[in-house]
Amino acid sequence: PFFFYTLMSPTPMLRSLVGSEMCIRDRSKGVTSIKILKVPGSFEIPQVLSRVINKYDGFIVIGCIIKGKTKNFDLICSAITNGIMDLSLKNKKPIGNGLITSFNEKQALQRLNNGKEAAQAVLDVLKIF
Repeated sequence: PFFFYTLMSPTPMLRSLVGSEMCIRDRSKGVTSIKILKVPGSFEIPQVLSRVINKYDGFIVIGCIIKGKTKNFDLICSAITNGIMDLSLKNKKPIGNGLITSFNEKQALQRLNNGKEAAQAVLDVLKIF
């Protein structure tokens, strides 16, 4: 089973989500479940993942954080990335990072392929084991 994880539902993030879901369906015939879970904000990603980590074989984080005028961007992005990596290593589960971090909306829109790339990475890691 797979678990998709989305932060927000604006059209660009939905395009990234659809790209990752299509990748999973095209490349893996053994997928029995795809679950999409929306979280209230990016900072909550690791916490919610930690509660469902034993229910699925792989995870894909999809979302977008655009830099504002404060240092909060750096702190949040670092905390999320470290939390995701810690969960992946401690639980021996692949977590594809499709979280877009950018300085503006134009940059974010140019990186919408992240969801598909994160899905491919999870599938490749699952094949190793």
